[in-house]
Formats: sequence, C-alpha cells, structure tokens
Amino acid sequence: MRPDRVTTVPGRQGWPAAYEYTVDGRSVRIARGADGWIARTRTGGDVWEGEPVASDPLIFRVRVFDGASVVRAFDVDGSEAVYAAAEIAADFPGGVGTSARVGVAQSNGRMGWGGEATVAFTG
Repeated sequence: MRPDRVTTVPGRQGWPAAYEYTVDGRSVRIARGADGWIARTRTGGDVWEGEPVASDPLIFRVRVFDGASVVRAFDVDGSEAVYAAAEIAADFPGGVGTSARVGVAQSNGRMGWGGEATVAFTG
C-alpha cells in the first residue's frame, strides 16, 4: 500500500480503529481486529473484491519507539501482541511521553518485511 493513500480512522486510547485506502475516489476500510491487527496478503493481495486466503505464516515485527530511538523490538506469530506494564515501565522510566510510538510490519517469506505502520502510543 502506498502511504500517501492511507488515512487513519481514530480509535480509543490512541490506537487506530481502522485504516482507509483510497484510489481514484474509491475507498476501502481495513478494520483493526478487536484484540490486535488484521493481516493482509502481501503477494497478489491488491484486489477490491476482498482479501485472498493467506498463504504465508503470520509473522509480525513490533517496534516501540521513544522519538527516533527503538526501545523494544520483538516478533510475534499472530495478530496480537502483549506489551506488559513492567516492560513499559522499563522502557519509559520517566513515563510515556508524547513522542512514543508503536510500529508493526508484516513479514512474507518471499519478500521480507513489509512497510511499517506506526501509531502514537499513550501507555
């Protein structure tokens, strides 16, 4: 997806409720799962009729930023991750500031890591 065509639909606690992808005046809303994010097919998935069946294992890289610095990075093999309170306290000893962000990128065995989507992190 091209970042210049994606807008974020605001959700609770700083997490996006969905993303809208617009091309030639047509928009598709990509909803975020209730407890995580929704995986997208990276190869052959550029269709408007719906998402093809996933053929790659779900592997995501989650990175937590404080400004430009990565304070934590880990991989998960599903559509949700847990960032425990103890980890947050260790990564942000002075408290979570306004420059905190979380990024998620999906892997594909053939193409490597996809683009990283980021959102403000409010702790």
